[in-house]
Formats: sequence, structure tokens, C-alpha cells
Amino acid sequence: MKNTIRFILLIVLVSFVISSCAQPDINTDIEQRLKKDIAITIEDNKDYSTYKYITDLSETKVIDKWGDVDVTMSVSIPKTESLKVNLYGLKTFSPEEVENIVGYFVGGEPVLYEIGQASIEYYKENLEFCYHTIQGYEKWKEEIAITGPQQHEAYNGQTGENYIETVDEAFLEERIEQEKKAVQKYLDIIENYDNNERKVIKLQYTTENEGSFYEERKVLRASFNVNGEQDYVLSTSNESKLLRIGKRDMMSNEERDPVEFGNLNDDGSYPKKIGLNKKEAQKLSEEFVSKIAPDMIFRKMYPSVAYAEEEVPEYAWQCYFTRQIDDVEVAFEDHDIVPEELNTEAVAYECLTVAVSNDGIVGLTWWFPLKYEDTISENVTMMPMEDVLGIAKNYFSIQAYGKMKITDMKLTYTRIDKRDDKGHYYYVPVWDFYGNTPYSDPWIDQSIRSLLTINALDGTIIDRSLGY
Repeated sequence: MKNTIRFILLIVLVSFVISSCAQPDINTDIEQRLKKDIAITIEDNKDYSTYKYITDLSETKVIDKWGDVDVTMSVSIPKTESLKVNLYGLKTFSPEEVENIVGYFVGGEPVLYEIGQASIEYYKENLEFCYHTIQGYEKWKEEIAITGPQQHEAYNGQTGENYIETVDEAFLEERIEQEKKAVQKYLDIIENYDNNERKVIKLQYTTENEGSFYEERKVLRASFNVNGEQDYVLSTSNESKLLRIGKRDMMSNEERDPVEFGNLNDDGSYPKKIGLNKKEAQKLSEEFVSKIAPDMIFRKMYPSVAYAEEEVPEYAWQCYFTRQIDDVEVAFEDHDIVPEELNTEAVAYECLTVAVSNDGIVGLTWWFPLKYEDTISENVTMMPMEDVLGIAKNYFSIQAYGKMKITDMKLTYTRIDKRDDKGHYYYVPVWDFYGNTPYSDPWIDQSIRSLLTINALDGTIIDRSLGY
């Protein structure tokens, strides 16, 4: 999870959190932004005859100069007869739902085991790793015989502090003996292994206390096996706000940290071959997601890497999916929340990621799954286009970035937190503005990161880093 958090913080777009610098007359003040419940705003909109239905809009192109920002912008309108405001609530996975997901993951009837009961292949993999580690220590001994003892910074897991560790021949001999004991342990397990002793279970809710920082919460846990070759662990956490499936970590009974974004070359290209091309990976991921979440659509994919251990990287494609409402996409917004800016618990936007390698589907993370509950308003009316463009022009005219370019304006849906209700969220139509900034980190895919989000109903600026 630490790797995931680093990844999330890394890809937060800087321009999203600078909207607090905007002028009050374009309604960026937090109190103004929260002055109305969105349902009330919708009722107010019905009183304005100047507001437009989506059928009154047409795709166009805008060429202008907004301060230092160059605008050569196409305006995209979804091909739908009407837009609406929907209410979604938290989705809690039942054991049956999770078992169905596992069935699609393994491509057949899943067999689930208690956590801690691994397959023989898992122990063979551990054994191979122990042999590999012993070889590494032996080579290190040869190096120290020439260079003398070495000092390295190490981490004390009990105290949480770093310290300087001296590595000499005696130190390495102790480590080698530890690995040899582990080798013997795994040899004994493999020799006496009986798969019939593994306890087959049905998924059940269990209550776990994760420590003083977290309250007790219901968790689904189980392990399963794919074709007798690889052990996986599935879990739901935080009252099912996160569903994860990942390969079993060799050093624990937990699922391995999800695949994270791989190291790119300076030009944004990827230095490693994954074993299947992007088109093949997208097809596999879409086939899988269509079975478990038909309302989700493919949005983007990145090369990614997971480490079983530092010496054994596993490369894959990380495919991102977001919700679709009546054939209108929900703007890509999975990692924009900035926890330190909030007065309440941070809630991630919904996003489903699927890791695909040459071995097929190798991982799944479903962030904050939601379910449709109600339609608040049908066929909503929107601010006139010229008013939206005026708000955008005022906003971009005061930006500090030089050489910023706006290339696309798109009508989509986004999530707005329901005031005083952590369990429900509105999806409302918004205008998203995309483009390029001098911020050229290749880890940031600016083609799907909105530089500005304007509520299409009333013109308020939505700061996704705050959730409203």
C-alpha cells in the first residue's frame, strides 16, 4: 500500500490545487462553492430560461488568447439526448459478489483457501529465492575479502529509525546460516506437502482490528490458486471501499503491493518489454471488466512494474477504467484527492485498475466502488456556453504558468461530495479543460488530467483535490 500511496501522491496534478488563487467573482471561494446543496441548485436552474439543454449545444472550436495562455480548443459534446444528476452510494461487496469476481479472474470455478495455506508452487518459489539469496551473500563475501568491511544504512522496524550497519564476513555468514535454515524448512514442507490438507472455505465476513488508528471493520479475506501455478490473495478493506487481488507476497501471507507505475525514460518511453502489446492488453482487460463491472469503460493504460523482491521485477500493463453514465464518460479523476487539505477523511474517487501481463490478468484494485441509487433530476439545463467560456477565460488569465496551452474542452460527468453525508455522492455534468503546461514530468499523462473543471449547471469551479 505504501507503493500505491507514493504513486498517488506522485501523479497529483499541481494545477488542480492552485484554484484557490482565483478571483472571488468566478466563485472559487470554498464557502461560496458549498453554499448550496446540488439538488437545490438544480431546482434554481429551472427558473433560468437562458439555460440550455444539451440538444441546443453543438461541437465547435475556440481560438483565443487568455492572458498568457494559448487557446486552440475543440469543444466535445457527448452524443446523448439529455444529461441528468444521479445519486450514488457506497457499494459493499457481498461474499457472493467477490467469489464471482474471483471466478472470472481464474476463468472457472474458484477454489478458495484460508489465508496462510499456500500451494506447493508457492513454497518452491520461496525455496528458489532462498538459493538465490545465498548465492548473493557468497558473492558479497568475495567482494568484502577484497574491499574490507562495508557500512550501509539500515532500517529498524521496531523503532522506526535508520541506523548504520557494518557488513563483514561474520555478518554475512550469519545471514547465510539463516537462509540455509529456511531452505531446510521449505524442503521439509515440499517433501511432506499434501494439498488435501488445505482447508477449502467459503468467503465470510470477519471483523479485524487494524490498530488504534483504524476502527474495527469488516474484511473479506481468502486465497486462491490459478492453474496450480500461482497463489493469489484477495481482500476487501475499509468496509469494502477497496477490493484488491494480487499475487501472494513470498515473505508474508498478504497480497503483494499492487503493480505501480514503471520507471520511464526521460522522453516518456518505456525501457522494458512486457510480453504483449498495448492492444492485446487492452482487449484482455476490457473482456474481464465487462464481466465484473459493465458500467466501467477503458480510459488509459500505463506500463507498470511490481517487485516480488528488488531483484525480481514483474512488468505489466496497468489498465484504468472509470464509470460511464448513459454512454457519457465520467472524467478521469482517480488520484486527485489531497488528504492534508481536507477536514474529513479522504475518500478516493472510484477507479478500477487491472494489471495485465503475458500471464493474463495478474492483479485488480477497485478503489471506492459505488452503486447507483437514484436520479435527482432528468434532462438538466446548463449555463450558456458563452458564460462558461467567460469563467474559464478569467481563471486561466491569472495562472502563473507561462506557455500553457488549452487544447480540449469536454462535457462529461464528475463526482461532487454530498454535503454532510459521507456515504452518498452526486454525479453532475461538468466542463473539463485539457491541455499542456510546462510541467513536463513524463509520469503525468496530461491528456486525461483536467486543468479546470466547471460545473455545467451553475458555473462553480470544482476542485477535485477537495472533492467538491
